[in-house]
Amino acid sequence: MNAGLWKPNVQMNAIILHPDYYTLHHHSQTLKGQLLKLQEQHDDLVFHVCKGLQASYMLHFGELEYKAWDLFCQYSRIVREIELVQAKINREEPVNQKSINRQLDIEFAEYTEKLKKQSEEIQSAIDYTQKTSLSIEETLELKALYHELVKLTHPDLHPGASQQLTHYFQQIVKAFEAADLQVMQMLRLLVKEINPLETHTTTLSDDLKEEIKLLQMSISRLEASLQAVRDSFPYNQLNLLENPAAIQTYKNELTEKIANYALLVEKYKIKLKEIQSGTLWMIS
Repeated sequence: MNAGLWKPNVQMNAIILHPDYYTLHHHSQTLKGQLLKLQEQHDDLVFHVCKGLQASYMLHFGELEYKAWDLFCQYSRIVREIELVQAKINREEPVNQKSINRQLDIEFAEYTEKLKKQSEEIQSAIDYTQKTSLSIEETLELKALYHELVKLTHPDLHPGASQQLTHYFQQIVKAFEAADLQVMQMLRLLVKEINPLETHTTTLSDDLKEEIKLLQMSISRLEASLQAVRDSFPYNQLNLLENPAAIQTYKNELTEKIANYALLVEKYKIKLKEIQSGTLWMIS
């Protein structure tokens, strides 16, 4: 018998756990609490805080950034078109407009895709602000239910849990992301029927050591993920969005950029027409 696991007491006709077990069990429970807290912070940040920040950013700057990028694309395309036309002239070849347009469409496909994405992000921000929001009381209830249900279903907190419980965990995360209180309330009833706290219990020190190792790995991954979210858009724009003066300054910068690009577009349109007027031009 391995004395590092447990010791039988013949006289008492009972199993007495080794003292190390209680230390390991306490450590495991502490890590589970830490993991649960990090999971809640991560999901609240990703599903709610960042979505709100992105919507705010797009409502402040989305239209201006779209206009600036659109004009930059127009300017870049005209400059490239002039290069292609001039190359034909230098080789004393006729200019085929359709052929040039096809080449430009291919070369600027990435620019066009970015414009489309920006337009979609602006619409998403509008939709986000117009959707029905939960009251303060409902938001608190949603977070409380999420805390309760994640504690009962998180795979890292319940290794060896059933597939059904894992499926419920995924549904709980989706309901929290959608801020769907009714679905969360329904999931609470379903999860309670399974009684997940009884799905896995270990009495072996070696099992606890492995569980602690896995919990520590999960905590490290979550901490890294949290930091990555905080370092990236839109969370890295938090200071900007909380500063009205900075918001106005950036709007002014975008407005100036739009005006400059608009002038460049008109300038190069004139230059292109001048080149075209003295060139053998093929429309078909």
